[in-house]
Amino acid sequence: MEVTYSYVVNGIGYTGKRIRFNRRQYVLKSRAQKELDKYPVNSGVIVYFDPRKPAVAVLIREATDSTGLVVAGIALFIFAVVIALWSRTNSI
Repeated sequence: MEVTYSYVVNGIGYTGKRIRFNRRQYVLKSRAQKELDKYPVNSGVIVYFDPRKPAVAVLIREATDSTGLVVAGIALFIFAVVIALWSRTNSI
């Protein structure tokens, strides 16, 4: 399944195929279809593009839920390491 959209930046035409920055894997075809149904053929869409590289574009610029969880996990890990190092230096 694929979505393709066209857009113009400073008079130059571009074609995009990405819905979001991070790729999403669908286990169920019905979920993928539900995502595609948000973008009917020949409908207008808002395209978000990098002003320095207009060929890099997406339809959804927000991070998915899983991205937030990964960031939170990394932050929690760093916090745990800092606490462990701090407690180690204070116990000497």
